Amino acid sequence: MDERFIAIVHELKAAALNWFRIGMDRLDTYPTESAFSIELAAAFYSTILHAVERNDYDVYTKRAYVSDELKLEMLGAIVKRYPMLAYQASRTAVS
Repeated sequence: MDERFIAIVHELKAAALNWFRIGMDRLDTYPTESAFSIELAAAFYSTILHAVERNDYDVYTKRAYVSDELKLEMLGAIVKRYPMLAYQASRTAVS
C-alpha cells in the first residue's frame, strides 16, 4: 500500500461518499421502504470505507467490515426516522 494506492483509495472513497450524499438528498421522493433501504445501505457502505482507512488501506489481507453491533446501532438510528415501517411491520407480523 504505497502513496499512489492510498491516493486512489481516497479518490474512490470521496467519489462514493459524494454519490451517497447525492442519493440521500432526495430520499423524500422515494417510497418509504426504498428510502429506508437506501439510507441503511449508504450507512453500511460508508462505514466499510472508513474501515478500510482504519486498516491502513490493507484491502488484501485485512477485511473491512461493519460489526453486527454497529449494524444494529445504525439500524436503530435509521428506523427511528421511518416510524411508518415499524407500524406496517407490526400489522403484518404473524403471531
